[in-house]
Amino acid sequence: MCGIVYLKLGFEVNAEVSMGNGETWLQMGLPGQVTTISLAKFQGIVFETDDIEKEIGLLKVKGIQEGQIDPTPWGRFAWLQDPAGNKLCLHQK
Repeated sequence: MCGIVYLKLGFEVNAEVSMGNGETWLQMGLPGQVTTISLAKFQGIVFETDDIEKEIGLLKVKGIQEGQIDPTPWGRFAWLQDPAGNKLCLHQK
């Protein structure tokens, strides 16, 4: 488990959720901090939002295209990709 390295660095487990496909979503953060990291097979930066549709609308105006909104038991996600192929994700709880 790669999360062991982060535990040794002082991170705490904020959430550990089965993704239903044999994989686990592990979200970790430093005590007292708002920013967290997610450890899963995908790579990318996850941005939290209270209104995923509004954010997608703002991104479309800027010419950034997103994938569909995926509902999951742990929130709604929309994936984006920058011109260099880096993945970004919007997440609404």
